[in-house]
Amino acid sequence: MERLDTSLAPERPNIEASIHFARYAIATPFVQGKKVLDIACGEGYGSHLLKQAGAKQVVGVDVSDEAVNRAKKSFSAPGVEFMATDAASVEREFPLEYFDVVVSCETIEHIQDPARYLQSLKNVAKKDAVFIISCPNDYWYFPEDHQRNPYHVRKYNFEEFKELTVGILGNNVSWSVGTAVMGFGSTPLDVKKDYEPVPASWMSFKQLGGAYLVNGSGELEVTAANCSYFFGVWNAADAPSGAAVFPVSMDSYARMVQAMESEPAVHPHEALPEAAPDCTHESNALRAPTGDVIPEVRKASLLYEASSAENLVLRESLHFSTGSVQALQTDVNTLQAQAHTLQAQAHAFQSDAHALKAQVHTLQSEVHALQAEVLTHQAQIRHREAEVQTLETQAHALRGELNAFAAEVPVLQAEIERLTVECAIMRVSHDRYVRLRNIVPQPVRTLALKVARAVRR
Repeated sequence: MERLDTSLAPERPNIEASIHFARYAIATPFVQGKKVLDIACGEGYGSHLLKQAGAKQVVGVDVSDEAVNRAKKSFSAPGVEFMATDAASVEREFPLEYFDVVVSCETIEHIQDPARYLQSLKNVAKKDAVFIISCPNDYWYFPEDHQRNPYHVRKYNFEEFKELTVGILGNNVSWSVGTAVMGFGSTPLDVKKDYEPVPASWMSFKQLGGAYLVNGSGELEVTAANCSYFFGVWNAADAPSGAAVFPVSMDSYARMVQAMESEPAVHPHEALPEAAPDCTHESNALRAPTGDVIPEVRKASLLYEASSAENLVLRESLHFSTGSVQALQTDVNTLQAQAHTLQAQAHAFQSDAHALKAQVHTLQSEVHALQAEVLTHQAQIRHREAEVQTLETQAHALRGELNAFAAEVPVLQAEIERLTVECAIMRVSHDRYVRLRNIVPQPVRTLALKVARAVRR
């Protein structure tokens, strides 16, 4: 599984959960009170675990906007934040020498320029920061050169991974490998009791108080070549160990042990027989196998045991799937109830929309009326503007006439002065005439008047 989907349980949920939890279990002893960078955080469950382990601040970074959005929705909390950005460019997002711990689980195989990526991580980490870098052992899953994980840029063996990382992060490193584990443990009779759920996911977990990694007198066959993944821890005192386990019944355990002891482990890519041998006399063959029959019988037996174990796992997966289906059905019922509520809200919104449409229609009618009034006012304004233009023309003409009158004023004033003088002269003559008239008797004046009129004739 390339990325753990927290919203939907996979086919083998216990196995997938343990594979992913085990990687973060390595980091938990180093994060107490620290600022932690979780590179390629996916949907954020690992960042959540690191904060639960006592980290002061956890920053989860992933290139997928969808994964980061789901992480924010499920795991955002005080001290936990998520960011969508290219893992090889984190130094552009954070101050230099900022983080105390850097966790990079199964990331380097996706990077085009891994040296630049590691240098970028080193730049944002403090000088004595703890680095926890893991890498899948793709050569076990895809042993042929032409075989590869389609999501990975390249495959690394341990020596290649070691040479690359030590060249950037230095030699103060402890190496460990990740692999399947076998053994015994104690669990409450109610195996589901007191498990802490991972928010918005199908997973739950319980942190164990203590465990031992044992080595009996037999030879342990785990190497860097046949492990699932390998990782280095820089600037730590010892090579840390970590695990995530789940309980199985003794019946399942017995079948697994029997399958392992009946034949050396078969690599998943080794060819199995195309068909089982003739089993007409299977009981006799199993009781007394001889000659060339032995290898075929052992292979058939191994195939049978492997199939039985696979059937058991499938039954367990079916059990968990049933639980997942029930949980999903509960979610469906909840969503259906929400859908009904939303439908009722939608009907209410539709009624409101009809009322709003009526108001809009009324407002549109008012707008049309106002537009008609505006057109009328505009016509009146144009008429007034025409009148103003006419008045301005008349005023211009009157100003011309006024200017002409202003030019005539000095002439008129001179004429007035001349007439004033003449009037004064005539006033003197008039006054003299009046005085003379008053002196001459009335009969003489009458006679003189008649003579004057006669002379005019």
